Amino acid sequence: MSFCRHPLLIALSIWAFAHILPNGDLAHVLLFTVFAGFAVLGQKIIDRRKQRQMGAAAWTELWLQTRKAQITVSAGSVVRFVAALLLYLLLIGFHPLLFGVSPLP
Repeated sequence: MSFCRHPLLIALSIWAFAHILPNGDLAHVLLFTVFAGFAVLGQKIIDRRKQRQMGAAAWTELWLQTRKAQITVSAGSVVRFVAALLLYLLLIGFHPLLFGVSPLP
């Protein structure tokens, strides 16, 4: 059972919304708004298509399972969390070298 149906699109929307304010010029606002819109609308489009393919009853069951999903702590989830945290810290650390701007104040 999954905690969310579209984790990559959720991550893309968080990333895009987080980059709109710090990059406040018009070009960046347009770019990141398009990314965020793609991520948010993409979830709705995928859900609508899957509902049509699966049928109303099967889709409702899947939707309810996702809504009732509990976050459980297991060895695999701890490893994934630690790996994600390390990747995040690496991205924060290498952000000035890769992109020329530090995300930290």
